[in-house]
Amino acid sequence: MSVRWEFGSTGRPVTIGLVSGEVVNGIAPAFAPKSSELNIRIPMRDQQGAAKSISRSLPTKDVAYVAIHSHRGGTPLPEYNLSSAVRFEIQASGRRKFLVLADEFEVSSQLGFFAFPEQREPHECIYFYRHGLVRITNQKRLGAVEIKPGQSITGSKPSPAAQPAAQAPIRSGGATPIIEKRTIHP
Repeated sequence: MSVRWEFGSTGRPVTIGLVSGEVVNGIAPAFAPKSSELNIRIPMRDQQGAAKSISRSLPTKDVAYVAIHSHRGGTPLPEYNLSSAVRFEIQASGRRKFLVLADEFEVSSQLGFFAFPEQREPHECIYFYRHGLVRITNQKRLGAVEIKPGQSITGSKPSPAAQPAAQAPIRSGGATPIIEKRTIHP
């Protein structure tokens, strides 16, 4: 099933983290993770101060994440089942970190996954592309394990040698991120 979210004529504010570490803010008319390009409008002012915007097309191979902003009065995001959500710390390219809730099974997707920030402002939802991730930390279980694309993290057991402190993060650029699992103590 292909996901495509249409945001209406006004679009939806987004923050886009690129694999290079650059961050771009703009307005997206729609979002489809499987699309080869992400089209946005970047609001700006001309020399006289009049509002205008420029269009920019970003190849999704260069995109680490798309953070869709909360937008009162705009087109609401589709319902998303978080009944099996787990808390993750995601480190994207550019060293940006996010604390999110995501489905444990979807995190192992080869393309990427939707996640929902614990603090829903300013981002309501974030789509992380697998190729733009440096580290995924599952804060439910203890240990660390490297996950290969398509491999489920549910029920996987860490090797004794795979300790979080001993592993260096894998750099982006097509590499598989490390997924750490650790227990959070209240």
